[in-house]
Amino acid sequence: MKNGEKEKLISFFDIIYNTFEKISSNWVKYSVLSIISTIPNLLLIFNQFLLEKHEVKNLIPYNFLESFNLYDSLKNNSYQTIIIILFMILHFFLYTFIQISIILLTENPNKRIKDIFIQSSKSFFAMVWTNLIAISIIFGGFVIFIIPGIIFLAWYIYVPFCVIDGNHGTKALKESKALVKGRFWQTILKVFFIYVVFNLIASLIEQNLNLIKNLWSFDKTNFINYFAYVIEKFINFFLTTIPITVSFYLLYKSAKNNKNEEPVNYKINNTSC
Repeated sequence: MKNGEKEKLISFFDIIYNTFEKISSNWVKYSVLSIISTIPNLLLIFNQFLLEKHEVKNLIPYNFLESFNLYDSLKNNSYQTIIIILFMILHFFLYTFIQISIILLTENPNKRIKDIFIQSSKSFFAMVWTNLIAISIIFGGFVIFIIPGIIFLAWYIYVPFCVIDGNHGTKALKESKALVKGRFWQTILKVFFIYVVFNLIASLIEQNLNLIKNLWSFDKTNFINYFAYVIEKFINFFLTTIPITVSFYLLYKSAKNNKNEEPVNYKINNTSC
């Protein structure tokens, strides 16, 4: 390797192949994480079910995030808006915890889910405030102009993994940027195709599920329709968030391996659940 050159990252094919291998060999534990991710949706459905039972008006729709507008919500019902914002905060915290758990499970496939959760709690607050810093910078970049946003997104794509490895705050941001340096286009193209592939798979499966669901005349207050909504969220999380996080983990390990010039074994042995 010439001086100043960066080795190529793990190939896109190897990312997809090893991602499927990791998830398929530990699918029960990943399914548990996907089930936990639906808790906020279940709480909203339960809330709507009780309010409908008592004929309360101005309900918070269980699927409000699909058409939520902060300005209109504040204008029409400030109390409802507060509840929605609290829900979104809860969702962010829960998502952060699950994100840590996915990374740790991918890194330690033989660990019990209980031990994964205990270990996740130790990195939780560091992950929250570090992610908030990264998200703020990325969002600011997109507000200024789309190009800075894309650059910041690429630089800080490895931040969650850097946190797990003990780098918190700005230190995690600097470490992530250093891993992307010299491989910017490699990183951004692989990230783009990872998103496209797994979102396309999820979209095709969800379209088929919607066709099945539309064969039935479900009313919006029907319990079966609520259940179908939760199943959709479970499938979406299992087919997008989990494989995308696992793929980024492989990309991160590849970049770190090239930086440290130490071999990394991407393959894993089958594990019992």
